[in-house]
Amino acid sequence: MNQGKIPNVGMLKITQANASLIDTLNLSPATKTLFYNAVAKGNTIYTPTAPVTYANWQGTFYIALDPVTGFGAYVIGEGLNGGYFQQFLDSLRGLLIPTAEASLGSHVTAVISAPANAITYGAKFIVDIAYKVFNAVGNLISQWTEKREVDTRDIGAGTTQIEAGYGADGMKDTQISRVKLGKAPNDLDAQIIATAQEVSDSNFTMPPDLFKAVLQQESGLKYKSYRYEPCYDRRRISGMNRPLENKNVLNEQPYKHYRTATNNPDLDPQLLEGDQVDGITVNGEKVTIKDFYTTYSVAPLAIGDADGNGKITAYDIWKLNDAKQHYSEKRGGDCVMTPEDGNFTPQFLISASYGLGQVMYPTAVGSIPRNGTGPAENIGKLIEPNLTKSAQKLKTFYQDATTEGASGLCAIGGKWWNALLKYNGGSNPDYPVDICKWYNQRLYRVMPE
Repeated sequence: MNQGKIPNVGMLKITQANASLIDTLNLSPATKTLFYNAVAKGNTIYTPTAPVTYANWQGTFYIALDPVTGFGAYVIGEGLNGGYFQQFLDSLRGLLIPTAEASLGSHVTAVISAPANAITYGAKFIVDIAYKVFNAVGNLISQWTEKREVDTRDIGAGTTQIEAGYGADGMKDTQISRVKLGKAPNDLDAQIIATAQEVSDSNFTMPPDLFKAVLQQESGLKYKSYRYEPCYDRRRISGMNRPLENKNVLNEQPYKHYRTATNNPDLDPQLLEGDQVDGITVNGEKVTIKDFYTTYSVAPLAIGDADGNGKITAYDIWKLNDAKQHYSEKRGGDCVMTPEDGNFTPQFLISASYGLGQVMYPTAVGSIPRNGTGPAENIGKLIEPNLTKSAQKLKTFYQDATTEGASGLCAIGGKWWNALLKYNGGSNPDYPVDICKWYNQRLYRVMPE
């Protein structure tokens, strides 16, 4: 707090000389009595001027120190000793030690434990730091161990020094090796490696080279990628034969915020444009629906009245763009439209896939309750260079996939094969063939740069 990290709240130092300050604090009578008893014994109290909010925690805390021995109590909340909620205490030590113990002439030592082997650039690793605090006469007054996550993308490749905090003089050299995924590296390689590690756990490993092959197939490794899907729109969002559970989807959370004003005769009442359509940003820049289907589209869409009925419908989009978007080849030739079944307003923002992994908007927001309230997350974030949703989607499909007796990562009928089929929506049986061809040829293998 003395470092200004908690706005509008300061730190009080209370001794016998200014004990009257205790009555000004927003504390329970029991805690005030404890403070009075502590300073009467010659102790010093350090406490905030008001309850604080720090990360997800709200409340108060205090330190009661014996200025002679350096021993003291570190209390989170009222009446709870410092061992309560250790994670919160650890995150506050950087605020408490400089303002309390260091002012008494204490010093801090640190022993750092970091991985002995070289770390791959793009990955994250954990450092353990064991701290000890000694008072002016050399007595140990506090000790603890912290874990620090280090993102190699923040510090670069080569030899780097991991330094301790709180003024301790401990440091350790760590080697970070830059690698690439294939002979032709991409600026996204480090992010692909980091995201693959992020979604991996004790039961699942995301191969970064396979993940890169998926992204290459979906977007050509261009994060500003968008694709409108008219047949998905007909089947799941706006069409007259959409499933019962989707009958009101355009009037539900979060879809209602990004819908296009509708003129589908099957919808009654007609729906107005979503209230957040005019506020979409990508990397901080405002964008429009037209920007998506032109600038960001895999192939810019032609927009026009193909059947001459005086309005732009999903059929018009399908008819004018099928030749270059290959809509009719999807789902085994099932994506063919007529003026009748395509007679609805295309939902350009909702029935679309976004970003490096071409994640469909309904998939990206699938966990959000439809009866929720409040604004939706900015849909433009889906087109920013973030790979987490794509990786999580692929992981989920892998975990749900069955295997048909096949072994090997890219074996036909294996878990990864079926996960790749599901990622593509099952419409292209050759999708895993292409991905696995690149994988088996080690086109994107991890290799030193």
